[in-house]
Amino acid sequence: MEESNSTRKLFQILIRLLDVVKNRSDIMLDKFDVGSHARLADFILDLIHASEGCLLMSSSHNTNLIDIKRLNRLYQ
Repeated sequence: MEESNSTRKLFQILIRLLDVVKNRSDIMLDKFDVGSHARLADFILDLIHASEGCLLMSSSHNTNLIDIKRLNRLYQ
């Protein structure tokens, strides 16, 4: 296996993420950022944030993922 853990993890959830965005549904990912590159976590959050009607429920110990612009969407 030449792919990194982050790349393998992306392929594991990419199809589901695209389905969630297409159908405007919700997804729960437990500790989705563990063992992955920081850019992968940002990509997932940006994808969900840019979509209309989608919700990501997750747990994380990574405070770097907290972005006031993303959280602000909760109060609109």
